[in-house]
Amino acid sequence: HRTDVSSRAPLREHVAALFAPRVSAGVSYEPVTIGVDGPTTEAATHAALEGALSLRRGPLLLYFAAHGEPGETPRDNVLRLWGGWPLIVADLATMLDGAANGPPVRVVVAACHGGGFAELAFRDADATQGPAAGDRCGLFATTWDRVASGCDPNPLRAVQEGYSLHFWHALRGEDREGTPLPHDLLDYDGDGVIGLLDAHTRARIASRSFDVPTTTSERWLREVAPRRGPATSVELPEERGVLRELGGQLGLDTAGAARRREALEREQQALDDALDDADAEVGRLTGELIGKVLSRWPLLDDPWHPAFEATLERYGTAIGALLDSSPVAQALRDAQEELTELSRASDELQVDAAGVERLVRAAENIELAARLRATDESGWKHFERLRACERAPISR
Repeated sequence: HRTDVSSRAPLREHVAALFAPRVSAGVSYEPVTIGVDGPTTEAATHAALEGALSLRRGPLLLYFAAHGEPGETPRDNVLRLWGGWPLIVADLATMLDGAANGPPVRVVVAACHGGGFAELAFRDADATQGPAAGDRCGLFATTWDRVASGCDPNPLRAVQEGYSLHFWHALRGEDREGTPLPHDLLDYDGDGVIGLLDAHTRARIASRSFDVPTTTSERWLREVAPRRGPATSVELPEERGVLRELGGQLGLDTAGAARRREALEREQQALDDALDDADAEVGRLTGELIGKVLSRWPLLDDPWHPAFEATLERYGTAIGALLDSSPVAQALRDAQEELTELSRASDELQVDAAGVERLVRAAENIELAARLRATDESGWKHFERLRACERAPISR
């Protein structure tokens, strides 16, 4: 039953995959090529923000590309800085509240749960406190309770669809590949320049990801606009651009998008149930296979055991046969393949659902804005103020 050293290497990997699977096993990393000023610790980040706010020049653009995590409420959402230090929505709001007489601030967050920073529309990031003072707004890759797709480390541009890729290229007048686009295609508000909200709108239309981008003005609408009552016609060219272009891509009008969203929610629930069952089956069969291995070679779950290598050398053929050819191993592979296929289907369904959700939200935004304009003059004026802030070009 002895096996040679060269054959023990793949066997060792096979044992490791059973007892200690690691996603990073097949991942390689490339050196960073951008300039780095230093670690984004909590103290360094706060100092940089305070320094920029104190200069009283503007406007100030804050762009965050980091890992985001949800809190109990949107104002508790977190961006993880260097070493795990948190940048909390409420803390950033406190800093900006204290600099209300400072420069205009535009915040762009390309992170999971980044929409929590839409609470910056309110004083202390608290909707009960009313609108924030000063000129500040934000655009976000996704809502406060959703993950974003921009964390893919794959360097192949062909598989990237995250918010930032579309957003920054649109600001340069390009598609995601860097190919120039007609100016009129991106200038949704027709003011002659491609502003932040134009680029944000392009990402909503063009990205084939599961992102559902949002803004401070949308958050304001959903907080203060009445759900029923009179309405006055409004011109929101960005929202109408989404309805026109994304609706055309999806072949859906407003009513059809609402129905499609409901159907996709049912499909996703059924798929989630199937995923749960498949995951449970993989777990059961993995446990069964581990039990069979350890019943014969009890130390194989400990690669640091002094007899680990000797066991592989002596019993390698038998271990390999059990891991490769036994009925439980074959059943496990089948279950893993089913889980992989279901996961792929779920990913595709989430992308489809995100596109429909963006379309539905655009229609809702127009409807809410029409009601707000008809019923609340001060609320409407603040919405327009937020919208003007979001529309600003990056160079202003």
